[in-house]
Amino acid sequence: DLFMFRDYLGEGARIFGLDINSECEVFSQERQIKVYQGSQSNATVLEEIAAEVGGQFDAILDDASHDNDITLSSLQLLWKHVKPGGVYMI
Repeated sequence: DLFMFRDYLGEGARIFGLDINSECEVFSQERQIKVYQGSQSNATVLEEIAAEVGGQFDAILDDASHDNDITLSSLQLLWKHVKPGGVYMI
């Protein structure tokens, strides 16, 4: 998915990912992609990532845990980081 979005969105896109599996950090070696290791259920991790990448996103795509409580918590925490006119997709 990271590569697909990078290729679809073009050279100006910066793609950020989060995965609980530390082996996924290897994808950060690709141009325009940065993958963080951590759990979506950890609010501190989400806030730290948002701050590190500038705090505002054009789009957030949440396809992670498939656990409704975690998904809702992430939406509530990350919504403030979506730019006006941006999208949050679940």
